[in-house]
Amino acid sequence: PEMVEELLKLPFDGIEGYYGKYKPKKHWNRLIKNKNLIITGGSDFHDSYHSIGNLGDCFCPASSFNMLLD
Repeated sequence: PEMVEELLKLPFDGIEGYYGKYKPKKHWNRLIKNKNLIITGGSDFHDSYHSIGNLGDCFCPASSFNMLLD
């Protein structure tokens, strides 16, 4: 918890919360909302043998993309 508090003092706009088909935990959702951060996501693509999806797949909701455009 202390490390997270220190990291949250740094200047950044978002955090990767969606990776593969996993969603952020409720605790992280509250923290992200309280700090007004953008939740981003990635494809979790490593190679064709160790990946959940294909290169470029994204499992985050459209609202995450919309926040980046605002």
